[in-house]
Amino acid sequence: MQHYIHHVPGRVRMKNPLFKNNQALLHEVEGCFQGTEGISDIKTNALTGSVVIVYDPNVLPARHMAEILHECKYIDESKAVNLDYHMKTSLNQAGRYVGKVGLSLFMDRALAGTGLSFVSALL
Repeated sequence: MQHYIHHVPGRVRMKNPLFKNNQALLHEVEGCFQGTEGISDIKTNALTGSVVIVYDPNVLPARHMAEILHECKYIDESKAVNLDYHMKTSLNQAGRYVGKVGLSLFMDRALAGTGLSFVSALL
């Protein structure tokens, strides 16, 4: 199970598959950050399984948010991926899908009208 972390100064987004469709767990996550100096807003989204933390980078280092989630056992930093990795795996999946569709279309046209045309339907 992978966790996604994206950071720009003043804002951190963290996704965890355990957060998805689990509003109660997201409410607990919000509780981990209550009273933390420098945090101005916490937004959770059960549909996407994400937590967005808006903070003052002059008061609180970004790394501290991941440390809090790790201490509260809501994220495992060793399983965290960044945007580059996330995009790479998404593009690889899309490429495989497009390749299968392309091969299927090619086979359908190449075998059209032949006795082997049923093979293209299996792809």
